[in-house]
Amino acid sequence: MKFLIILILGLAFAERLTIDMYTESLCPDCQGFISTSLKKALATEGIDKLVALRIIPYGNARRTKNSQGDWIFTCQHGTTECYGNIIQLCAQNRVAQLYAPNSELQQVQVVECIDSNLKRPYSNGAIDGAAKQCSTTWGYNANDVIACANTNEGQLLHLIAAQETDALVPAHQYVPWIVSERQHNTTDENLIIDDLVSWVCKNYKGTDTIDACLKLEIQ
Repeated sequence: MKFLIILILGLAFAERLTIDMYTESLCPDCQGFISTSLKKALATEGIDKLVALRIIPYGNARRTKNSQGDWIFTCQHGTTECYGNIIQLCAQNRVAQLYAPNSELQQVQVVECIDSNLKRPYSNGAIDGAAKQCSTTWGYNANDVIACANTNEGQLLHLIAAQETDALVPAHQYVPWIVSERQHNTTDENLIIDDLVSWVCKNYKGTDTIDACLKLEIQ
């Protein structure tokens, strides 16, 4: 019986859609998407039954190696954005450890939390403040996340995000860059940016259902 339950759960997860979101921590369009369409989706009960969500903060950054062989990152909105990317990645990493093995939704939620708590004027200190505020919700050690962002661990996480972003086919041209069902399609991207929940409900073909989709069906 236990094997059957695991098998059924595995099949249900295999039916899920996938949405990978390539962003930058200080990109206005990314912030707009995160604070509207994505935030609504994250607050939708059961959304993770229908879609696997990932957010990868790197975006239009560039990387070069210095004479010592270390990677140097140049971000579109300056060094503070690079730091913001790394804080988000370190927070995702700690949340993944805390909520393993099913932490994918929480990893996206913590990025939304940090984004929504970030205050102007943007600075490394403001980003640290947002990370500290979100630690009370998500239970990670804020000082540990900040330490991660200021050491080689954070640089490595940024490099991993860079390698994934740079390997996109086709190459991304702007952010947010949305890959749905492992391919980039501008029509689907625009629909997701406008209303992620609606896109999921219309494109999910599996056997699960959630109230948000049932309400859309009767409208």
